[in-house]
Amino acid sequence: IWQEETEERETEMVQAATAEACALVAEGIRRGKESGVWRAAQARGVRRFTVGLVGKPSAGKSTFFNCVTRLQNEAKVAAHPFTTIEPNFGQGWWVSPDEADTARAAEDGAQDGAKYGRDAQGRRLLPLIIKDVAGLIPGAYKGQGKGNRFLNDLCDADVLVHVVDVSGSSDKNGVAVEQGDASASSAAEDIQWVREELHRWIFGNVAAKWQSVVRAARSSERAAEERLLALFSGYQGSKNAVETAVMRAAIDISQVHTWSRLDLHRVVAHFLSVRFPMCLALNKSDRCIAAADHDRIAVAKQVATEQGYLAVPCSAFVETTLLSLAKAGVTEYDLGAKSFSVLDAAGAARTLELTAGVWDKRAEDYRQLLATLGGTGVIDCISSAVQLRQPVLVYPVSDLRTGVPIEPPNKGKHGAPFRDCLQALPGTTIEDVFLALKRNAVEEFRLEGDFIRAEACAIGQAGTVRQCGKDHVMDASTRVLKILTNKKPAWQQQLRGTPR
Repeated sequence: IWQEETEERETEMVQAATAEACALVAEGIRRGKESGVWRAAQARGVRRFTVGLVGKPSAGKSTFFNCVTRLQNEAKVAAHPFTTIEPNFGQGWWVSPDEADTARAAEDGAQDGAKYGRDAQGRRLLPLIIKDVAGLIPGAYKGQGKGNRFLNDLCDADVLVHVVDVSGSSDKNGVAVEQGDASASSAAEDIQWVREELHRWIFGNVAAKWQSVVRAARSSERAAEERLLALFSGYQGSKNAVETAVMRAAIDISQVHTWSRLDLHRVVAHFLSVRFPMCLALNKSDRCIAAADHDRIAVAKQVATEQGYLAVPCSAFVETTLLSLAKAGVTEYDLGAKSFSVLDAAGAARTLELTAGVWDKRAEDYRQLLATLGGTGVIDCISSAVQLRQPVLVYPVSDLRTGVPIEPPNKGKHGAPFRDCLQALPGTTIEDVFLALKRNAVEEFRLEGDFIRAEACAIGQAGTVRQCGKDHVMDASTRVLKILTNKKPAWQQQLRGTPR
């Protein structure tokens, strides 16, 4: 269909398209996401978010995975490339950005009923699915390294975390080198080529089937459009996501069969931004801080900002170490904490198989990291990634004033106020929440009956209740939600039949 291009020309087109897409996102961020082109294109509904970890081998993805899952699903870690072969799945955690909920919990104290608990800063913990795939190396889309099979493993991710070795202690293939070595890759280089791999993976798959778009155009322009949308469906991108990418590229979708190779590159670049928003984990920041090399982190953050990415300095190694020591009972530390306490210095040294002197130095380095970053940065990074999807949080209750859960209070915290918090995509309506509750969105509870109406308010604003219909789009003012149906729960029916 198109004339074959040289590798040099192909690279130029990829980089030009990427620069255009990244500049648009960066502009949207500068405008506070008010620009129409920034508005996220995605499906709506209640769901648990899936985060995919990408990056070159030995960047620390598996260590990052281990600490996000709080050591419950430990992935294999080793100091050589391709330690991960089969994808690792696990339940991870992110923290709610709802400051009103955090403030309410601080006031309620022991009465707080957050189902999964809170981090050391009092923020509600929410579950997510985290997926660690094999490391990428340049040429993965052509089968280099472990090939593009692992790129396919990312298709169900809502958002990506690119784990970057900000310390510069490895080359592009993930092979360890001395800091300052000429072969060491910089964070800026890693940011560029990993996105290029993702771009070429999608472009190559779509371009290989472009003949089918041209054939469809012989039938009608509409048929060609539908074929284009189908070619992107394998990445679980909604029709709206593809149309938004085309709109950002300012190309006429009705003339898709006349697009040039560069036109498709531009659409792919914008689709990548829309479908796979990415947060950068500037991992191994502890090495930079210990070496007083803060400039390396600052430069990486600047590059990320210019390309429209969020970048969070962190150390998955320190987070994992502190969680392990707390689990062993030799330190006091919890997820998201800004400090830790040593309960048994000798025990900590034994646990890590270090001499007392080396442990003392490590402990001091860890304290310096936490003081500099306000924590290890891991929980903030994964939470920043989820927030790229602009999640809507919903608190289903049976009483707006007290926050009693949508089933009768039972023993322990599970019957305490504001126990449940549902995660939803922007645009989610009350009907979407209603249907989710009928499908056991809250464990051990299924809403029965037909929808009558909903009553809702903001947290702490029970005096200002709104009556809402099915089509109401959830927002901060209707975050606390009571849904009324024409069938009472079984426990209420039992109470009606109980002799007084």
